[in-house]
Amino acid sequence: MHHDFLERMVVMGRISTSLVIGVLFALLPCAARAADGDNAPTPVMKSAQPAEVKAGGTFEVEGEYLGKANISEVYLTAGGHDIKISIVTQAEKKMKLKLPGSVAAGKYVLMVLTNRPVPNFIEQPVSIKVE
Repeated sequence: MHHDFLERMVVMGRISTSLVIGVLFALLPCAARAADGDNAPTPVMKSAQPAEVKAGGTFEVEGEYLGKANISEVYLTAGGHDIKISIVTQAEKKMKLKLPGSVAAGKYVLMVLTNRPVPNFIEQPVSIKVE
């Protein structure tokens, strides 16, 4: 909508100011994303196999948008303690990952670092147990 049109509608009482502000805030994230050039899809891990892995072992995750264009690094995270893990193979729907031999036993959530103009850490809805 044209700015003058919205202004006239507010003055005439046909649109409330809060509605206009709500619409602008709803559109703001899209405008910011377009300004950053970040139209990349968000990587999502859906499963890990096996769910229990020994330190130094490997496991696979399946999901969407897991390729190199979207993910640059993968981490285990637990209570603010992050451990970088090795990417052995990487494709759009599957990754093979290797744990460091020094990882302590426990349950960890997977986290990715996006490969974007402005990289972001994104915790995944997948966890593994280190034996």
